[in-house]
Amino acid sequence: MLLTYIYGTLVSSAEQRVCYVPRQNSTFSDRSFAAAGPRTRNELPFSLRDTGLSLATFNEHLKTYLFFTAF
Repeated sequence: MLLTYIYGTLVSSAEQRVCYVPRQNSTFSDRSFAAAGPRTRNELPFSLRDTGLSLATFNEHLKTYLFFTAF
């Protein structure tokens, strides 16, 4: 589900491409894939969140991004 926050309200947006991260009550459930997956995706730069990328292009950009953040 792609959502964005505008002025404190939740609005669907195709431009921001932000995934909804479900609210968790404990630290254990906060590390679940249902919460960690969308949170990790939201931390990626906008160019990587573009849904129009092919899988090969996405992998290439992701590898480059991860390389530059590591070094």
